[in-house]
Amino acid sequence: MNTIKKILIALAVMMVAVTMAAPAVIGDEAAYTVTVLTGQDTSIGAVNGAFGDVLRGTSKEITDSFTLTNNGDWNASVDAKFSTFNATNVYGMVNATSGIAIPGTAFSLDPDDTGAIALKAINEDTGIGTVTKGGGTMTCDAILDVPSSQSAEAYSGTILLTFSNA
Repeated sequence: MNTIKKILIALAVMMVAVTMAAPAVIGDEAAYTVTVLTGQDTSIGAVNGAFGDVLRGTSKEITDSFTLTNNGDWNASVDAKFSTFNATNVYGMVNATSGIAIPGTAFSLDPDDTGAIALKAINEDTGIGTVTKGGGTMTCDAILDVPSSQSAEAYSGTILLTFSNA
């Protein structure tokens, strides 16, 4: 009996040793890669695009219509154009029912009070200015000059702002 106990104890000790020698967790590796880039990092904040009521042949300005901030490490070149257009491809502010447009040339942006820059009535960018790197800002006023012959209707339009490394 003593011999059987000794053999059983020896087998139990060997089982514990084998269990402890086996890895508790089996895993594999996961490789990652990254390319770090530099460039402009511009965002738009505080947009006010409501001109309200404007008489034909008059102008209206929205002071501080929007602000751009560049947190990147390159200066940002800013371009603007209308993305809305009517059936005759006039880009600008359009009446959804009649399709009549206030052409983009009647709309201007004034970056940091440096002077109004009119947009175009075609699908083409207009250079607005540069936002400096490292937290630089540009505040733009929006100016609408309603032509004296403009039809009395409600109009809306969307401007596409494009930022690129300057």
